[in-house]
Amino acid sequence: MKKIFMTVLFIGLAIFLSMGCITKDVLRTQYDYSSYKEQIISFYLNPKGDEVAFIGKKYHYIFNKGTKEFIELLKNRDALELEQNNLKINTRVEDNTLVHSDIAVRFIDRGLTQKQRLWFQTHKFMQIRGRKETSYVKNYHIIGNRYLSNPNVNAKVERLKHTLEVEIVEMHVKSGDTIRKIVMTPIAVAGDTILIAGGTVLAVGGAVLLLPVAILSNAVK
Repeated sequence: MKKIFMTVLFIGLAIFLSMGCITKDVLRTQYDYSSYKEQIISFYLNPKGDEVAFIGKKYHYIFNKGTKEFIELLKNRDALELEQNNLKINTRVEDNTLVHSDIAVRFIDRGLTQKQRLWFQTHKFMQIRGRKETSYVKNYHIIGNRYLSNPNVNAKVERLKHTLEVEIVEMHVKSGDTIRKIVMTPIAVAGDTILIAGGTVLAVGGAVLLLPVAILSNAVK
């Protein structure tokens, strides 16, 4: 009975950690909270850096901190058979522009290959043994910035088969400090090419230098 309780407690702790990383600064600061629904229509990687771009209808979210391991996961999505139901995403925006996204990844060991299990072990996934099933779990925390979306860019990106709807929590400091202005996305269109500031190519027609990330192509059924 004690073993079952500890297993349930461990799983509960993993789920709790996936819901957000609350820092001491956040605990000390007084915030007002609000939320909105965002529709994510596409995902892109920057092949020359550690950037991940979430293309939303309202905003673009470009992450460049803590992304290295998450990008490694995305690059191996086909070999791992990564699907939407393996992910749980929680995102918050602080001071109008700073974005934190907590991504909990969970694979249940039902028919996993030895090669897949070895990948999880090598990449420091936690192995959770329950009474009925074993899971591999890892939490990613990535940080970036929110930008105003560009309708011209949104019309050109390679879209997911199903739009992913995410609830974004906004945290506004109560102190009355000046609110940071949200600027236009650095992602732009040149013909059929998607670029980011500095001219780095994110996607070029069929010759993909980037990965138009298809991991969530079966997101909402």
